[in-house]
Amino acid sequence: MTESRNLIGELKGCSKANEVVTMSSHIDSWDVGRGVQDDGVGLYMLVTAYRLLKSLNLVPKRTLRTIFFTGEELTNNGPLVYMEKYKNQMKDHVMMMEADMGCYKPMGWTYNRDPKIGCWLHEIAKLIPDLKLRKYTNFQSVNYGLAEHLENTTIPLVLFDGNDGRYYWYHHTDGMLCLIRFRKFHYLLLFSD
Repeated sequence: MTESRNLIGELKGCSKANEVVTMSSHIDSWDVGRGVQDDGVGLYMLVTAYRLLKSLNLVPKRTLRTIFFTGEELTNNGPLVYMEKYKNQMKDHVMMMEADMGCYKPMGWTYNRDPKIGCWLHEIAKLIPDLKLRKYTNFQSVNYGLAEHLENTTIPLVLFDGNDGRYYWYHHTDGMLCLIRFRKFHYLLLFSD
């Protein structure tokens, strides 16, 4: 058994610094998959969000914590370790997001908890009409990644959906591809009320 650790970065918010928004992906992969689609795309999205903030000299209202989980593919213990380590801060998490579903045309989001989240995501999509986001699914249960460990919490979870039907053509194979267009979403999420 090999030991591994989550990688966590944080950008303190300015006016609502006590509220935490997490963006996560995982940094492990299957042996033949190389991790480009699952989940190099998620890693790229999160790094791009930080780059965008830095290049525009912007500081988010809420604290942004980026988590690159390990152990997602085999035991899914990376998210569990995070939640245990930060258990005293979980009450401050206003939303957790995960980027682990596709690298093709952005389709929209899957979310849990409050139906108002779907309305909020729909309003954000109106601000970026060129993406033509149209999928807003309120799920009851997801059995992978971060979602699996949030079942017994009240923390809202949003999953990015870039699966236009081709995701499993290359998923966990040697032929994974990488395309991404979610940059604007990160900006809108961090600076909206």
